[in-house]
Amino acid sequence: MAKAPTIVDIAGNLGVSPISVSRALSNPGRVSASLRAKVITEARRVGYSPNTAARALRTNASFLLGLIVPSFFSYQIDELVTHIQDYAQLHDHGVILGLTQWDPETELKQLEFMRNKNVDGIIIKSQGAPKVVKKLQELIDNNIKVVCLLDRYKCQASSVMVNNIHGGAIAGRYLVENGHKKICYITYNQAKSSSYSMTHFSNERYKGMRNELKIHDTYIDEDSVIYIDAQPCRPFSEENFEVILDKIQDYTAIFAYDDYLAAGILKILQQNNYRVPEDLSIIGFDDSPAVSHWSSPPITVIKQPDRLVAFEAVNLLLGDAEDSNAICTRNNYIVEPELVIRKSVLDISKMDDKN
Repeated sequence: MAKAPTIVDIAGNLGVSPISVSRALSNPGRVSASLRAKVITEARRVGYSPNTAARALRTNASFLLGLIVPSFFSYQIDELVTHIQDYAQLHDHGVILGLTQWDPETELKQLEFMRNKNVDGIIIKSQGAPKVVKKLQELIDNNIKVVCLLDRYKCQASSVMVNNIHGGAIAGRYLVENGHKKICYITYNQAKSSSYSMTHFSNERYKGMRNELKIHDTYIDEDSVIYIDAQPCRPFSEENFEVILDKIQDYTAIFAYDDYLAAGILKILQQNNYRVPEDLSIIGFDDSPAVSHWSSPPITVIKQPDRLVAFEAVNLLLGDAEDSNAICTRNNYIVEPELVIRKSVLDISKMDDKN
């Protein structure tokens, strides 16, 4: 039987030291990107497979990450899970997945389950309930690395967030550049939402748009904010139909909190003989392909860079978790969203010029 290739074999083939190969495979931040790429390519060529059991005994690591998310109903969550698993595998880590169905009690149970599995770190998309935040701090105090996805809480957990204020500003700027001055913002009723973090996100997106509009001598106030009694990623009720139709009469454009809301609004408008974008323009936030891509017309959105969010989350965990003597510290990354132009916003500036 042929001998399994080792780190020493890879090092000899590349003309580098075994230590350099080991670092490239297990702690990429300590070697150059070019060397890491060469090592990974050679490792795949020779069929190298790390002995994680031996490494676990040597380093007291489990080579497992805990990933806790609400559900797979959101395409964004599905994308994040896929990318996180891919990046974890590059670090020779497996992923234990826990679903919470937006329930804080289930979040607590999943966190305890992950601790009992001795995971090397936890990535969580949480509702942010106070008792959950307290539990996160307890885990951190016990030297368990925690990274929060798309949110930040009053504890020492690290986080990867999207710049919601900038995203709102991008939306506002694009609408103004297309001649829109009568703009409303439609979001979920924060008093009835089960999400503790959504309120913060919504306020930031509105703030970003409002500040950008002000720069262009266009103003929006609280009367231009429409609240919908619905949960994120859930169908609208008949009451929501009436609220939207009653309040949109004076506007030419709508900025929706997320893609699901934008798609729901689009459906309501079309069912009531509104043409989008001819009668009303719509811009969403997130870029969920199942929603924004396949709508008719496809929806212009502010895109969250899910792949980059996943990459930074895994790096925040494993940069310290692979060092058994590491002390948990807080690091926060903010990634920038971008505009994806499709067919749901009409340029009315040309119409104004003709008038």
